[in-house]
Amino acid sequence: STALRLIMGLQRPTAGVIKVFNEPMTLDAGHLRRKIGFLSQGGNFPTDMTPITYLDLVGKLFGMDSRIRKPRLSALLHAMDLLQASSQRIDHLSSGQRTRLGIAAALMNDPDMLLLDEPTIGLDPEGRHYTLDLFEELRGKGKTIILSTHILPDADQTCDYVGILNHGKLVFAGSVREMKQLSLDDTVDMMVEGEVDQALQTISVEVRGIKFERMGANTIRVSFDKEGEFTAVLGQVLDAFSRHEVILKNIQP
Repeated sequence: STALRLIMGLQRPTAGVIKVFNEPMTLDAGHLRRKIGFLSQGGNFPTDMTPITYLDLVGKLFGMDSRIRKPRLSALLHAMDLLQASSQRIDHLSSGQRTRLGIAAALMNDPDMLLLDEPTIGLDPEGRHYTLDLFEELRGKGKTIILSTHILPDADQTCDYVGILNHGKLVFAGSVREMKQLSLDDTVDMMVEGEVDQALQTISVEVRGIKFERMGANTIRVSFDKEGEFTAVLGQVLDAFSRHEVILKNIQP
């Protein structure tokens, strides 16, 4: 979430410079933000509005003429399967419907780049499948999509390039193929810091399809079941580390 807010220019970086479309992103770079669609985690909506009035407001804020704005919001309501709920108050929508409304709002200005923070949270399996298919379609149209998710299979399906952040540190960066190659021999070494023993106890109870052994004070060798889903199991391991405040410093074959 913090990384996406930095890219949007909503927070100042404590070090370094963020460039978007080859220009520095700053708090006053409104011309860059007009090219970006942003979905925040959970979404913050004016609950007394309806999807129609909300998307119309978003279009007005982008300065869209009504001749463009009205057809655009109608098309997005249809694409997001919100037509039947388009006249309901937003606070009466389900969490999945609110997520789809947030995606529609992010697409309202036909952006060149989409920043999506946990876009499949609250969606049922059918809604999640539909949303990921939509992202595939947008990629095919040349849109750049930056996706923040704790669900690694979503990244596997949607992304070309993956970065894994743990406690603010980039512990892996590479293509999806390179991430999968980590499990080519079904074994990776994880360099960690923190209360590792408690985390390993949790993993042994909650996570199926892996074995692990201590290779040293700060190194764990994790072996994945050849029939298991590497990305899904890795996500469970990282979740257990996070709950026990274990810092993952690096992953390597």
